[in-house]
Amino acid sequence: MKYLFLPLLLVLMVSSCKKEEGCTDSTAINYDVSAESDDGSCAYTIGCTGEAAMNYNLEAVNDDGSCLYKCTDSQAVNYNDTTAYDVCEYESSIVIWLDETASQYFASLSIALLSVSAGNEQIPGAIATEIFYNDVECADTNPGLIHYIYQWEDSQTTTLTFTLYDGALNIMFQSTEDVLANGCAKLLLTRDKIEEYLGS
Repeated sequence: MKYLFLPLLLVLMVSSCKKEEGCTDSTAINYDVSAESDDGSCAYTIGCTGEAAMNYNLEAVNDDGSCLYKCTDSQAVNYNDTTAYDVCEYESSIVIWLDETASQYFASLSIALLSVSAGNEQIPGAIATEIFYNDVECADTNPGLIHYIYQWEDSQTTTLTFTLYDGALNIMFQSTEDVLANGCAKLLLTRDKIEEYLGS
């Protein structure tokens, strides 16, 4: 009889030591409060986890890429648009040209064209140094000048460094300017400005 009792006792001891398995993560939708050992079965609510999103899901643990945002700044070009990214986009006109003194200066150096960069962005086209103007409006499409729409994100203002290069990529002029959303950054180049920069 004692030989039958001993195996039974061992079985009871083993079963009493076995931990109850289940999901032990309290953030899971199938969290098991009685589980002592996690069995990898946890499941989670998926949805938008971006707190600034229109469709933010407070209960979502895993982001499913469904977040939707709306730019609320009326100065932005994407104002009131619904997008998959949390950003407002802005733009401004940029106009760069030479006056007569600058045109004559570059002619004396036999420099016919000047390329221009704004920040890290190369502006298409070039300034034809033989062409000059006393004044230019942002809406003008006159030949020989730079007229460009610059775009940026996240702020109504940005600061840009304009750099002018000759054909050999020597820097002939550089200037840092504040640019406003929906504005017009006008940069007139004169001989005095260019010589002051090159002499500095």
